Amino acid sequence: MKKLLAITLTVIVMISCSQDVDKELFESKSLNQKSQVTSAILSQDEDFLLLTQLSLSYLNQKIDYDKLQYFMNRQNLTETELQEYLNALGFEDELAFYMFLSQIDELNERLDNKYNLSNFTNEEKSALMAAALSDTSFIKNNCAQKLRACKTTALGTYMAAASGCGLAGLGVSAGWATPVAAILTVACVAGARITYEGNVDTCNYNYEDCMGTA
Repeated sequence: MKKLLAITLTVIVMISCSQDVDKELFESKSLNQKSQVTSAILSQDEDFLLLTQLSLSYLNQKIDYDKLQYFMNRQNLTETELQEYLNALGFEDELAFYMFLSQIDELNERLDNKYNLSNFTNEEKSALMAAALSDTSFIKNNCAQKLRACKTTALGTYMAAASGCGLAGLGVSAGWATPVAAILTVACVAGARITYEGNVDTCNYNYEDCMGTA
């Protein structure tokens, strides 16, 4: 494989698990100018529910965190190393990775056609998805409920981040379009997953702290 560009991973969205998601945010006049969607509407949408199931299915797959960190700090990767990179992310091969991204792309395109979600910033989209995933109006002020709300926010953040990775680095038949595009596409998915894992760790720590066991 030819020389590849260095990967610079940007933390997509930092979440605060001590605060509830404000569902009313998406019923404000300013956001309604972008889209008429509310968290209540999105939570009942079949495509959104399919996207949630797809995301949870992948997030239940084990990853090799140490290998991900190793490859993300590398400036050049061989074809074999790129395959190892995908394996560390939880994918059997390039085709499995392609199928995963293509499903995400299709579902996000459907949602965008209905709700113009592309007009939202990534932060707005993350919060909207988190609000749709959980009826935070009924979340009480106790440790277990706070943990659930925090993990729901982490999932919403992941779903919004992964939706931005796209298929730019892959060809129609799951062949890499270019080496650079390929590595950046994999890095995007890796970044979303690592951010999710870090946010969930924070949720768990805050829960232990709330329970007095940290």
